[in-house]
Amino acid sequence: MQMRKPASTITACATATLLTACGGGSGGGNDGTVTLDDSPISNQDQSSGTTRLLGPASDQPVAINADNVRRLAAEVMQSMNGAGALGSGDWQTGSFGGLSGTGGFDFSRFSENRFDLGAILAAQGLADGVTENECGSGGTVRLETTGSEDGVISEGDQLTATFSDCTLFEGIGADGGFAFLITAPAGSAFSPDARQLAVTVTDFAVQLPGRQFLANGGMSIASTVVDGNRVMTLSSDAFSYQSSDSAFKVAGITIEKRVDAAVATFSLSASGVLAINNGSGIDGTVTIATPTPWLCSLEGACSAGEMSFTGLDGSSASLAAQSGGDLLLKVYENGELTSEKTIATSWDELRAQLPERSVW
Repeated sequence: MQMRKPASTITACATATLLTACGGGSGGGNDGTVTLDDSPISNQDQSSGTTRLLGPASDQPVAINADNVRRLAAEVMQSMNGAGALGSGDWQTGSFGGLSGTGGFDFSRFSENRFDLGAILAAQGLADGVTENECGSGGTVRLETTGSEDGVISEGDQLTATFSDCTLFEGIGADGGFAFLITAPAGSAFSPDARQLAVTVTDFAVQLPGRQFLANGGMSIASTVVDGNRVMTLSSDAFSYQSSDSAFKVAGITIEKRVDAAVATFSLSASGVLAINNGSGIDGTVTIATPTPWLCSLEGACSAGEMSFTGLDGSSASLAAQSGGDLLLKVYENGELTSEKTIATSWDELRAQLPERSVW
């Protein structure tokens, strides 16, 4: 095992991929000392100025009704904003009605900007084996790489990082760990057009200027090309995420996204259970499905699609695309639909339902 002081630039970029862009973060600064405080705060305490984590999302189903359905639909659709590009830099993601970048948990931002091939790519050229570095302002990070020496992404490449009270840059620190493993998607031979990234995170806590997040669990992100279309599949049996202003859990989730670059559209389908605490009235689980896959332009205008939500005691709702780009919400209580619970809405209106919060 090698010991270096301080961390080299390539190592710093590899380990910082999940934290922020290489070169540091944005937002309010501090004195460079990072203290990770993972004690949860309640929704009521959220406005007190603390940067501790919001409490984890409840495991109790949400009671869906006409009063909360807009907020619920906005949170679910915002979180469904993509299955990630898996390092394919020329591939445009597309998002639902411009909901991407509104803060909270967003699969597009999460898998493309954090859990993509970035750390593996940054680690290429490092000698295989274990390297332990002292972080710039205290603590250590231990890197273990396999298959990086040849500088080529290939099946079996692996990067494992373990942070111990690491202050990497001013105001940016981490504790806990993550592991990336490159494999071939099921039923495919490994190639640039067929690869899968398996991600595991263990008590991975990150402090950025004025905000924090904590993640646990695992997911896989597969990328293939089918009939000339990029197909992304994200799946997870269990994954949880908490930040200073939102919390999110998944159970048995699968998202499939297909991008047709020739006509600049994407389709998306999803199923599984989400638990959301948005710090503003939504806190609990909802089971989602797409009876009709969403079909949208890369700019976010959707011509077809339906997302269903099922909550407490048979309460449920659906959000469907309408002609002209509008949306229609239907709320069912005890399996019944009434006219006053058929709600015309729009992407702009859903966006307005999302509370202000940090974009990490």
